[in-house]
Amino acid sequence: MTQFHPSAGWEANVIERGERYAELQVTCRAYQPQPSSLRARVIAPRILAPNAAPLFGAVAYAVPNWQPNQSGARGTEAGSLQARLPLDPIIEVTHSTSGISAVIVGAGLMGRWHADAARRAGATIVGVVDPDSGRAAALVRHFPRARVSGSLEEFLARGTANAVHICTPAASHTALALIALDAGCHTLVEKPIAEDAAAAERLLVAAANRSLVICPVHQFLFQRGTTMAIRQLEKLGPLRQLEMTMCSAGAEATPALSDAIAFEILPHVLAMSARLCRTPITSGDWVCRRPASGEFLVVGTVGDVGISARISMRGRPPVNQLRLVAEGATIHADLFHGFAIIEHPGSSRAMKIARPFLFAAGLLAAATGNLFRRTLRAEPAYPGLRELVLQFYAAALGQGPNPIPFNETRAVMAVWDRLRHA
Repeated sequence: MTQFHPSAGWEANVIERGERYAELQVTCRAYQPQPSSLRARVIAPRILAPNAAPLFGAVAYAVPNWQPNQSGARGTEAGSLQARLPLDPIIEVTHSTSGISAVIVGAGLMGRWHADAARRAGATIVGVVDPDSGRAAALVRHFPRARVSGSLEEFLARGTANAVHICTPAASHTALALIALDAGCHTLVEKPIAEDAAAAERLLVAAANRSLVICPVHQFLFQRGTTMAIRQLEKLGPLRQLEMTMCSAGAEATPALSDAIAFEILPHVLAMSARLCRTPITSGDWVCRRPASGEFLVVGTVGDVGISARISMRGRPPVNQLRLVAEGATIHADLFHGFAIIEHPGSSRAMKIARPFLFAAGLLAAATGNLFRRTLRAEPAYPGLRELVLQFYAAALGQGPNPIPFNETRAVMAVWDRLRHA
């Protein structure tokens, strides 16, 4: 695995500076043998002082594990700033020499969001594959280098792509992913990664045999709120309860289809559990109750952590919430919007009176800051997807680990299969 060296230098040149942004060309030499180079637009109203922060933000974007307080900076306007930034920069890639040439398979809703995330990550979209040529053509209009095709196998035979995004119905995932892997392409697959655990294992083995990256789209793990929660859990003591509530909109369907959609949501619960529990989720006791079509209650015990998830196709309002109860505090994460807050302990009478007001104030502050941040990033939906795509590309280029390790994917699919057939 390629290692990051904090002492390695980087170069940053300011190409253009506006009132609320800076356009930078950044070359990071932290990864060897291939430096990472990109052009980035940094939007950060409070940190555009001439000698300061945007350069550090750009490097943090270029190198996923880089921390702003590490040494080794040099650049046109880098100055001597080594402190952590007072406000996280909002960075949008406008051009990259990352070497990723991506194909989007499926030009529906998720295909459009994957194409947007790929573009912002600096990839070149070279193709859109969809049997509906009109839908594919509508998406290709935004990407002048892309071509339309009705067959992934025929398109990949041209040898112009090295990454594939599979955004099609779940039943087609295994066949399409095998085509992509056989063509030597790194593959990002919408959840679930395959139809069952055995098919998922075939994909993982095929990728490993070819030294390729394959990754399911569990974007909740890469939201700002989730990553904050993971960091804070290390300070808050052991995790005791993991609770998720997911009410999905737009599920007016037959009972069988409602159940199918709910099962396609379930990997999110298992992925979160796999990432947060210290004990493998495959060793846990799991039960799935279905009181009505599209209505699931999933309960699990993994090590000393209790897990419960409620998935509803008809419950309203639409919500996607995560609650982590640790011994030191409780973390509340809004997975629809991508932020989290911490509810600190306290059992005095004054604290009991103040708690709902403190909670409401914290929620308002976090939601407002999150809305401001996502507005600047032009990110109206699917928070976490861009970060996952960035890390997937870094892994494909040998500049970082697979964002979702094979053992996590394998565990999620094993438990998912178990619950489907219970």
